Amino acid sequence: MLRFTFNVTGIDGLIEIDTCCALPANHLTYVDENTVTVAPSFLKGIITVGNPILPPVVSDIPDQTIDEGQTFATINLDDFVYDLDDPDAALTWTASGQSQLIGSISPARVATISTPNPDWFGSETVTFRATDPDLNFDEDAAIFTVNPVNDPPVLANITNKSRLAGLLLSFVTSATDIDNPCGDISFSMANAPVGATLTNDAPCGATFNWPTVCTDSGVYNVTFIVSDGDLADSQVVQITILPNPDRFDTNPDSLAFTFAVGQSEPATQNLNVNDPGCGEMTFEVLVSEPWLLVTPGNGMTSALLAVGIDTAGLAAGDYTAVITIRRTGVASPESILVPVKLEVTEELCICTCHADPRPACDGIYNIQSIILIINVAFRGAVDLAELTCPVSFADANCDCNVDVLDVVRIIDFVWRSGPPLCNPCTDVVEPCGLIAR
Repeated sequence: MLRFTFNVTGIDGLIEIDTCCALPANHLTYVDENTVTVAPSFLKGIITVGNPILPPVVSDIPDQTIDEGQTFATINLDDFVYDLDDPDAALTWTASGQSQLIGSISPARVATISTPNPDWFGSETVTFRATDPDLNFDEDAAIFTVNPVNDPPVLANITNKSRLAGLLLSFVTSATDIDNPCGDISFSMANAPVGATLTNDAPCGATFNWPTVCTDSGVYNVTFIVSDGDLADSQVVQITILPNPDRFDTNPDSLAFTFAVGQSEPATQNLNVNDPGCGEMTFEVLVSEPWLLVTPGNGMTSALLAVGIDTAGLAAGDYTAVITIRRTGVASPESILVPVKLEVTEELCICTCHADPRPACDGIYNIQSIILIINVAFRGAVDLAELTCPVSFADANCDCNVDVLDVVRIIDFVWRSGPPLCNPCTDVVEPCGLIAR
């Protein structure tokens, strides 16, 4: 019996046999030692020599490096694997190890590695594994690197602005920089109007100020720029300064006076007539009551008026009046009304009273006298425990109705040591003191 031995390595072997003999005794019997199976004898045919099951072999997948904002090249994984047992389509591929990068493999076994956003940079290792149907596998790691590049700052949108001439226009601009949030960025302007400023007063912002004047009316196209020293962003903003119509107001918007009957007139007060607009206006002054005095009676903005009170013939009580500031020289004049209040209090008298046989008052008004006055003014009656002299009131005119202003005037009189011109109280027993009525 003849025995043939074939050593087949690396690939499956196909061996053609022809015994050239018709007798069965001469037929060939073969044994596949790899599979330990005995094939039947045959006269003529082809013997397939089997090979052991082998894993896929993954070759070196090259590293890739790009700049920020670029994309990695796709990888045709069939170009980097060899499998004796299975076709490429039978292999299963996976990508692992990345945390920021995004890996995907298509059904055609094409790998794509992408960045999470265009501004990301860094380096990560991705491991590619090929697995055959028998779960044998091989793998290779590749490094993917993204180099950082400087990104320009981004100016926040600025809306178009408008303002009346003569008034302040002010607003804040801001910007962002992905490379260095609120870092070394600066703001500037091009085609800025005269008098306008842009101040870098915040890490991520700047303040625009323009105190316009009446002649600034018009349209201005101003370019706002933000820069990191290398790259910049800009925006053109339209600023419209509107003509400011003539108008006026007063300061203060109301007045109040107080005085006591028999005393001197209250001090005059000032009333400003202003023109916050962009023109001079003429005006006249009208008063609703004869006791209200305003000078001058007409003028041109801006002007200062003196307002006083004619107290002649005014009795105690509360009075109201109105000052009318009316524009002149126009077909439809506008007016401003300024209300005025006047409070007139009763006549204030300080009486030095005494009765025999008690000694006369010596005219010295001490602290005890002031205590008495305040006591009478605020309590409306005398607390005998606080006084050194007994007091009785018999005159109906001494009713003790004294307000705070009266007390102030009383104390002023005490320290000046001179009584006002008024009739003394009668039938009052007080050896040395002051009585208010």
